[in-house]
Amino acid sequence: MAKELPILKSENDRNHRFADCGAAPLSAGKNTEPQVVDENTAPQGIGSNFVPRDIGSNSAAQVTIRAASEGDAPRLLEIYAYYVKNTAITYEYDVPTLKEFEARIEKTLQKYPYLVALIDGEIVGYCYAGAFHERPAYGWLAETTVYLHKNCRGRGVGRKLYETQEKVLTAQGFTKTVALITSPKTEEDKKVYHSIQFHKAMGYKMIGEIENSGYKFSRWFTTAYMEKQLQPPQKNMPPVVSFSKVRGQFSL
Repeated sequence: MAKELPILKSENDRNHRFADCGAAPLSAGKNTEPQVVDENTAPQGIGSNFVPRDIGSNSAAQVTIRAASEGDAPRLLEIYAYYVKNTAITYEYDVPTLKEFEARIEKTLQKYPYLVALIDGEIVGYCYAGAFHERPAYGWLAETTVYLHKNCRGRGVGRKLYETQEKVLTAQGFTKTVALITSPKTEEDKKVYHSIQFHKAMGYKMIGEIENSGYKFSRWFTTAYMEKQLQPPQKNMPPVVSFSKVRGQFSL
């Protein structure tokens, strides 16, 4: 039986996010089921065949973080497409079009950070934040997402992205971050869905789960909720400022 959780309503045109990556809600009324893509037969591009050089245990020190732009959309979409086609880390069924993905980046940057990580000048991951809920009283909470190139996990890149994003969100005035995560339920799942461990290592705590909340690949998945306090809430909260107001503090 699922634990009690606050009601969450995602924005209509934003991704419903399940991090170490993110996710989008299934389209209403959509009845076509996705098919797992064989990587050996899938179209190959820079996103699928790129293998970063061995940067050792101090990988985070080798990572450059900057703000994303619409021009990054092709590369970011290639990274994201792997998770859409092969996992339930995202609950999105179909890979978005490039135009749609560009629009998502543009909309996010109007208020929230959207960051990319680079190694040797190559984008290897990205993270972004968004509204936890559309009601104004939730305005000091941010929902977070991070996606890494499938060949660049476990190198400290996700940590550096999150650490930078948390500093930015704190400067903006957010008090808490929330992550929605696909929870592994089988031994096979545990080989794919590592995000709960990642978020625990980043200081997040488990709030609860919604069982059988997402249906993809002809099976049901469970969604975990995790949260992290960025700064203490105040009685008279100042308004949150946009990303554009603080990005200069972090040379983004």
